[in-house]
Amino acid sequence: MEGHGPVFPLEIFRLVCIELAERGDARTLFKCCLLSRGIAQFACRELYSSQEIDETDPFTSRPGYIQSIILSASGKTAFPYCTYLLALSLQDLENYLLRKVGADLSPEMVMTGTGTARVAQPEIEHGNSIFGYIKKYADDNEKAVALIQLELSFNLHFPRGLLPSWIARLGVLKSLTIRESSALDVDVAKAICEHCPHFYDLVYEITPGYSVDPKLCAFLETLRPNRLQDLTLSWRTLDNVVPKEALTGLNTHATSLRTLQLNNISIKSMRALGSLAACTALNALCIRVISSEGDESQRTDTTDRRRQKLGKVISWICACKSLKALEFERVEDVFLILESVLKSPDIRLERLLVLDFHPLYNSEDGATWSALRLQDQLKCLMMVLNSGHYHHGNWVHRMPGLVDSIYQLKNLTSLVFGRMKIRKLEIKGFTKVLPKLSKFYILAPNFH
Repeated sequence: MEGHGPVFPLEIFRLVCIELAERGDARTLFKCCLLSRGIAQFACRELYSSQEIDETDPFTSRPGYIQSIILSASGKTAFPYCTYLLALSLQDLENYLLRKVGADLSPEMVMTGTGTARVAQPEIEHGNSIFGYIKKYADDNEKAVALIQLELSFNLHFPRGLLPSWIARLGVLKSLTIRESSALDVDVAKAICEHCPHFYDLVYEITPGYSVDPKLCAFLETLRPNRLQDLTLSWRTLDNVVPKEALTGLNTHATSLRTLQLNNISIKSMRALGSLAACTALNALCIRVISSEGDESQRTDTTDRRRQKLGKVISWICACKSLKALEFERVEDVFLILESVLKSPDIRLERLLVLDFHPLYNSEDGATWSALRLQDQLKCLMMVLNSGHYHHGNWVHRMPGLVDSIYQLKNLTSLVFGRMKIRKLEIKGFTKVLPKLSKFYILAPNFH
């Protein structure tokens, strides 16, 4: 039209909003939402899907963010914000309600294994509203909504059958985080099988008073075989023994499982990991033991006897030929395991973390550090001593073979020492000899 300049394409604004989301600039994204309805359709989608929260801004803080999601499920907002979500945590929903109407949301309580937990009635009502709206929106528009990750709170009790009904409305769900053990059952697995063909990731936190064995094993075996790719198991209880039956249930996903993380397992459970012998497709493995003290037999056994106890575990890890990332924390016999893994001709690690370990200064850890040089594809190496050893003169150069092996890691880009002392000679040597080294840290003694 005469007198008007060229029209600025909205596609440009869409790309700008995507860039702002990648930068985590929630405040600017929110301002873009106020420019016009045309721009807001892009800005709102990026703001809610990226979940970038600016707690200093009343409009983009978490309470305001959750409130707008709740209102959108009732059709009271300009845009359907809840359909833009990539992830939803019921913990955020609970925190918002507690902040808004007070702690005594519902007088109804239920007994759990270690006391009482509040029935999540307000959260259930809002959850039903949000997931119901998401399902209706998807059906009306004949397309899947964005929500791919769901997280359940750890201090709420959910009635049996509730979670499967929610999952049935989330056709593109890929990841499920459960921090309330009572919520996991076979019905959940059946709902995932029927309605979520893209599901692959489970984070499961075992709470006190619940047995992990029947629940987890039944869940894993009910899922379609070789569907699960990423699994994280964490314990918030001292009764943290992983039953063999629960581990063997993982073999149902032996060829699909790529990432396995076990947090706060017991030493006894550590030795039982040989039951995972079929799970050899792993790319990443993380094992964190709850205590590094060990038992009496562990302190008196010979090296050969300890190696024999861990034989199946060592064989399993060495059979994971695609392993690229390995992390051990507070593992008692970490050197016995690492020596075999590092010497394996089929394993070429790119990331190795050995945390909270006890140095031995003998042939056992010397053989391990000498074998480190064989991992010529290693890019990231992090070693952190147990806190009780820092004041015992733990110099890096006194660890047999360690410095010479690190000199051979020509692909190393990140090197981190924690609670370890290092001379200027080694500092200069690492920076001079390692051509790709870009990150070199020496963490403070009180590092956690």
